[in-house]
Amino acid sequence: MLFTTIEPVTLTLPYPPSVNNLYFTINNRRVLSKAGRNYKLTASAIASRAGLRPTFGAIAVYLKFYRPRKAGDLDNLLKALLDSLKGIAWNDDSQVTEIHAERFEDKENPRAEIRIEKREMTLV
Repeated sequence: MLFTTIEPVTLTLPYPPSVNNLYFTINNRRVLSKAGRNYKLTASAIASRAGLRPTFGAIAVYLKFYRPRKAGDLDNLLKALLDSLKGIAWNDDSQVTEIHAERFEDKENPRAEIRIEKREMTLV
Protein backbone atom coordinates (compact mmCIF):
# COMPACT_ATOMS: atom_id res chain seq x y z
CA MET A 1 0.00 0.00 0.00
CA LEU A 2 1.35 3.46 -0.93
CA PHE A 3 0.15 6.90 0.09
CA THR A 4 0.18 9.79 -2.38
CA THR A 5 -0.25 13.44 -1.49
CA ILE A 6 -3.32 15.40 -2.59
CA GLU A 7 -3.84 19.19 -2.29
CA PRO A 8 -1.58 20.31 0.57
CA VAL A 9 -2.83 23.26 2.65
CA THR A 10 -0.59 25.48 4.79
CA LEU A 11 -1.76 27.70 7.67
CA THR A 12 -0.13 29.91 10.25
CA LEU A 13 -1.89 29.75 13.61
CA PRO A 14 -1.22 31.35 16.98
CA TYR A 15 1.17 29.56 19.30
CA PRO A 16 -0.98 27.00 21.16
CA PRO A 17 -1.36 26.59 24.89
CA SER A 18 0.46 23.62 26.39
CA VAL A 19 -1.58 20.55 27.24
CA ASN A 20 -0.65 21.38 30.86
CA ASN A 21 -2.88 24.50 30.55
CA LEU A 22 -5.55 23.04 28.30
CA TYR A 23 -7.89 21.43 30.83
CA PHE A 24 -8.94 21.73 34.44
CA THR A 25 -11.11 19.56 36.65
CA ILE A 26 -14.51 20.50 38.09
CA ASN A 27 -16.51 17.92 40.05
CA ASN A 28 -14.29 15.11 38.73
CA ARG A 29 -14.88 16.19 35.10
CA ARG A 30 -12.15 17.37 32.72
CA VAL A 31 -13.18 20.71 31.21
CA LEU A 32 -11.50 22.71 28.46
CA SER A 33 -9.86 25.80 29.98
CA LYS A 34 -10.56 29.36 28.88
CA ALA A 35 -7.18 29.40 27.10
CA GLY A 36 -8.13 26.15 25.34
CA ARG A 37 -11.54 27.46 24.28
CA ASN A 38 -10.05 30.72 23.01
CA TYR A 39 -7.35 28.90 21.06
CA LYS A 40 -9.86 26.54 19.50
CA LEU A 41 -12.10 29.43 18.41
CA THR A 42 -9.21 31.43 16.96
CA ALA A 43 -7.59 28.51 15.13
CA SER A 44 -10.95 27.30 13.80
CA ALA A 45 -11.77 30.78 12.49
CA ILE A 46 -8.41 31.10 10.71
CA ALA A 47 -8.79 27.65 9.15
CA SER A 48 -12.36 28.35 8.06
CA ARG A 49 -11.38 31.70 6.49
CA ALA A 50 -8.65 29.86 4.59
CA GLY A 51 -11.37 27.70 3.05
CA LEU A 52 -10.66 24.45 4.86
CA ARG A 53 -13.49 21.95 4.83
CA PRO A 54 -13.62 18.61 6.62
CA THR A 55 -12.28 15.84 4.47
CA PHE A 56 -12.42 12.07 4.65
CA GLY A 57 -9.50 9.68 4.45
CA ALA A 58 -5.96 9.68 5.76
CA ILE A 59 -4.26 12.99 6.65
CA ALA A 60 -0.57 13.82 7.18
CA VAL A 61 0.22 16.85 9.37
CA TYR A 62 3.53 18.73 9.31
CA LEU A 63 4.00 21.17 12.20
CA LYS A 64 6.57 23.83 12.98
CA PHE A 65 6.22 25.47 16.39
CA TYR A 66 8.01 28.76 16.97
CA ARG A 67 7.99 29.19 20.74
CA PRO A 68 8.35 32.49 22.59
CA ARG A 69 10.96 31.18 25.05
CA LYS A 70 13.11 28.12 25.60
CA ALA A 71 10.66 26.24 27.76
CA GLY A 72 8.10 23.51 27.27
CA ASP A 73 7.91 20.17 25.53
CA LEU A 74 7.12 19.78 21.86
CA ASP A 75 4.60 17.00 22.44
CA ASN A 76 2.58 19.19 24.84
CA LEU A 77 1.74 21.57 21.98
CA LEU A 78 0.11 19.03 19.67
CA LYS A 79 -3.22 18.45 21.42
CA ALA A 80 -4.59 22.01 21.38
CA LEU A 81 -3.65 22.57 17.75
CA LEU A 82 -4.89 19.24 16.41
CA ASP A 83 -8.12 19.35 18.45
CA SER A 84 -8.86 22.86 17.18
CA LEU A 85 -8.95 21.60 13.58
CA LYS A 86 -11.23 18.62 14.18
CA GLY A 87 -14.42 19.26 12.24
CA ILE A 88 -12.66 21.99 10.22
CA ALA A 89 -9.83 20.25 8.35
CA TRP A 90 -10.79 16.64 9.08
CA ASN A 91 -13.79 14.89 10.56
CA ASP A 92 -12.11 12.67 13.14
CA ASP A 93 -8.70 12.46 14.82
CA SER A 94 -8.32 8.90 13.59
CA GLN A 95 -7.78 10.32 10.07
CA VAL A 96 -4.42 11.78 11.15
CA THR A 97 -2.08 8.93 10.21
CA GLU A 98 1.18 10.91 10.21
CA ILE A 99 2.48 13.72 12.41
CA HIS A 100 5.80 15.44 11.77
CA ALA A 101 6.67 18.13 14.33
CA GLU A 102 9.61 20.49 14.83
CA ARG A 103 10.32 23.18 17.42
CA PHE A 104 12.13 26.48 16.93
CA GLU A 105 12.58 29.72 18.89
CA ASP A 106 11.06 33.03 17.80
CA LYS A 107 10.57 35.37 20.74
CA GLU A 108 9.21 38.14 18.50
CA ASN A 109 6.67 36.08 16.55
CA PRO A 110 5.59 32.88 18.34
CA ARG A 111 3.33 30.80 16.10
CA ALA A 112 2.47 27.38 14.73
CA GLU A 113 2.80 26.63 11.05
CA ILE A 114 0.85 23.62 9.85
CA ARG A 115 0.79 21.87 6.49
CA ILE A 116 -2.03 19.39 5.98
CA GLU A 117 -1.82 16.79 3.24
CA LYS A 118 -4.59 14.44 2.32
CA ARG A 119 -3.32 10.96 1.57
CA GLU A 120 -4.76 8.62 -1.00
CA MET A 121 -4.13 4.93 -0.48
CA THR A 122 -3.04 2.95 -3.49
CA LEU A 123 -2.74 -0.82 -3.46
CA VAL A 124 0.51 -2.10 -4.90
